[in-house]
Amino acid sequence: MRASDKLISNGQNQTINNIYKDEVKSLFDQFTKELKYLRNLSERTIKSYQEAFDRWQIHVGEIPTERT
Repeated sequence: MRASDKLISNGQNQTINNIYKDEVKSLFDQFTKELKYLRNLSERTIKSYQEAFDRWQIHVGEIPTERT
């Protein structure tokens, strides 16, 4: 495969990764609001969910693929 055959350049891939991270973060924020107001979970529980999510984002670091 030639370099010109690639569908997404590294710069575009980075942009897609940033959009993906923003979207996932937005969905997680919505999820934690629902936990707080609909399920009445404590701030401490929500904080532990947030910490786990932050660690997961560091570990994944990119759009999930079969490799990641």
